Amino acid sequence: MYTPMFQMHTSVWPSEVKSNQEYLSKDSSHQFYALPEDPRSWSREEVFVWLLSMQNQHSLPPISSDRFHMNGKALCLMNVEMFVQRVPLGGKLLYKDFQMRLSSALYSSKNLLPHHTQ
Repeated sequence: MYTPMFQMHTSVWPSEVKSNQEYLSKDSSHQFYALPEDPRSWSREEVFVWLLSMQNQHSLPPISSDRFHMNGKALCLMNVEMFVQRVPLGGKLLYKDFQMRLSSALYSSKNLLPHHTQ
């Protein structure tokens, strides 16, 4: 299941993200990108899309993609200090948002598991 994340003008997208994105078009000047609900499945490109969406949504200073050249599973291994080290102004916000998404995915996946009866 995909959750709509943000709206962004298409001219800002790096080519490596553009080639792998799944767009839901609204009009000719804007595109919508949907991220998988479970951040553990995010690719490097999807991590970058998440960073851009957080940067735009919260008016954060530009975040270098070089600081997060990793997929969603690697983000799971990061603690709050590691986020703050990479993004001093906004690292805690990124960490909190990522952890909320991860918790939501873990909680919803537990609800989908079959119940064992004894």
